[in-house]
This record gives sequence, C-alpha cells and structure tokens, in this order.
Amino acid sequence: MQCRIAEIRYLEEQAGIRSTSGDAAPRLPISRRRLRISVVGGAMRRLKPIAVAFIVVFAAAQFVRPERTNPATDPSRAIQAQVGTSRGLVAVLDRACGDCHSNATVWPWYAHIAPVSWLMAYGVKKGRNAVNFSEWGAYPPEQRRILLALSCQDASEGKMPGPYSRLRPDTRLSAQDIETICAAARQVDAHAGGSR
Repeated sequence: MQCRIAEIRYLEEQAGIRSTSGDAAPRLPISRRRLRISVVGGAMRRLKPIAVAFIVVFAAAQFVRPERTNPATDPSRAIQAQVGTSRGLVAVLDRACGDCHSNATVWPWYAHIAPVSWLMAYGVKKGRNAVNFSEWGAYPPEQRRILLALSCQDASEGKMPGPYSRLRPDTRLSAQDIETICAAARQVDAHAGGSR
C-alpha cells in the first residue's frame, strides 16, 4: 500500500498536480481517474508478458506425454481369481483401489492434460509398484499377507486412497469398506498362523 501511495504521489508530481517543495503547483487538466488508469495500465503491462509466458509453457507442456498404458493381464493371476478372496473385498478393491493398484486403470479426461497427467501417471506407477491386485497370484503367500495387512493399516489411517479421492469421490472408503479390507487381512493372517 505504501508503495502504491508513493507511486501516485510521484505521478502527481510529474504531472504537476503536486509540488515537491510544498508550494501549490498549478493544477493541470489531469484527473485522478486518468492517473489511476495509468497506474493500473502500468501493472497490466507488467503482467502481460508473465501471462503470455505462462500460456506458452502450459501449451508446450501438453507435448510432454507420460505413458498411460494398462499392461495385459492374465485373469488367473488377479485377486478376483484367487481362492478365498471374498466378493466384498474384490468389490471394494475394484472401486477404490483399482485405478492405481491394478492394470485396469481408468484414465479420465483430466489425465490427458499436463501437469495433471504427469502426476496421475506417476501415482499409478508408484501404486502398481507398491501392490498390483492384477498380479496378486504372482506374490508369495507371505507377501500377500503383509500387503493385505498394510492395506488395512493405510486405509484405517486415511492414507489411502489419498488425494485422488478428491477428484473421484466414489473411491472414498467408508467405515464398512475399511472393515472389509481389515477383516480379509485378519482372515489371511489367521489362516497363515494356523498353517505354520
């Protein structure tokens, strides 16, 4: 605010409306409104190159396309085909976890616009590396037990599905969904404890 007042005073002095010596300067036919327009116009002239640069960078970013693929999947290896997997768990995992933790990612329209496309491709790659429910049959039984326990823990602590649920509200986990995941983890843990 101080800077703006000083700028207005400077412009008034240059226009001869205000005197620096304290003497009354002759009033020229310039109005405060015209003065305000010149101040705003100066700000707009400074913002225009910034806006043009932003648009150019945004347009150029659209040419950097991340890989958005869904690898081929053997249905017999997916969690849906595994013996002992409850239908309730499969439904929750398909709805809330499938876009990042399976090879059946649905790429919405905003996944084609940079920089959102970069973030989404990175999130899917990271999610598939952590656990891929399309490759569930490839994990050894002990690793499956650990992955289900970690899934229960992350869901209970609100870490999953993470910020993605803001864009896709249907991926939010209800208390019942969390209980379904945790019950499956407990069941696998109990089964593993009994077979040791």
